[in-house]
Amino acid sequence: MIQSTKARLAIFDLDGTLVDTEAANVEAYRLAFQAMGFPFDADLYRRSLGLHWSQVLPLLVDVTPEQLASLRAAKQKYYATVLHLSEPNAAVVALFHGKAATHHRAIVTSASRPNAENVLRHMGLLQDVELLLAADDIARPKPHPEGFLKAMRHFAIGPEATEIYEDSATGLAAARATGALVVDVKSLDLK
Repeated sequence: MIQSTKARLAIFDLDGTLVDTEAANVEAYRLAFQAMGFPFDADLYRRSLGLHWSQVLPLLVDVTPEQLASLRAAKQKYYATVLHLSEPNAAVVALFHGKAATHHRAIVTSASRPNAENVLRHMGLLQDVELLLAADDIARPKPHPEGFLKAMRHFAIGPEATEIYEDSATGLAAARATGALVVDVKSLDLK
């Protein structure tokens, strides 16, 4: 928990909210599956966006836990090489920057810490994030609200002074469970 004069908190999801990483994720998984000799269904993967990797991979391939771990490691390796396929969601990034004077800013993501840090660094945003909670930091992934609640506790700010920006059904469900103001970025005029 930290002490500060800021009394408000803005929490942003990363993939799909702050940055459009879909193409990079699809390509990294395609390369990982190809390297391990497994077929990859990009359409099925796209329908599972917003889920934690441990929920997604078993939908895509029937393999042992060791093979799942190898697939995850291979995806992380390839992901760093395809970040150029990602694009910032400019309006949400502007909103993120616009909150700096009045809000603490946190990222709560289902991505792994290395992948989240790589994306944020690639987009020039890592230095502006006060708190990053990635899949590695959270025991119960979205749709459980644990990550958002952990961010609120870190800053000692309750839901009445918190805004959460999300894009996926699982993320929105987790955000709504906190009692905070929830903004579905797909409902914003981002043009």
